[in-house]
Amino acid sequence: PADTLQFTLYWQAEQPTSGDYAVYNHLVDAQTGDVVAQVDGDPLFDLRRPTSTWDDPNETLISRPFALPLSDVPPGTYQLVSGFYRRDTGERLLSPQGEDSLIVATIEVR
Repeated sequence: PADTLQFTLYWQAEQPTSGDYAVYNHLVDAQTGDVVAQVDGDPLFDLRRPTSTWDDPNETLISRPFALPLSDVPPGTYQLVSGFYRRDTGERLLSPQGEDSLIVATIEVR
C-alpha cells in the first residue's frame, strides 16, 4: 500500500482553447461518485505553454507529475477522473460528446 497515487497525464489537442485552463484530478468512489481526494494545477511544467497555445494535433503534451494523497482514503474501488477548468470563471472544458471529465483509471485501495 502506498500513501500517494502518483501519475502523469498525456494530451493531444486538435485546436487551442479559447482561454487558459487548469487541470483537475479527482479520485472518486466508484459506488457513490463522492470525491475522496483531489489535486488541481497547471497542466504543464512550462507555464509559457497554456492550453490556449496547444495548436499542433501531432504534438503529445506531457503533464507535470501529480500526486493524490491516499492516507485518508478507505479501502475500496475508485476512479481517477480528470478534466480542465478555467480558473477565472470555473467553467469546465467540454469534450465533443459534451462530457466535462474523463475516467483515466480505476484503482483498488487496500
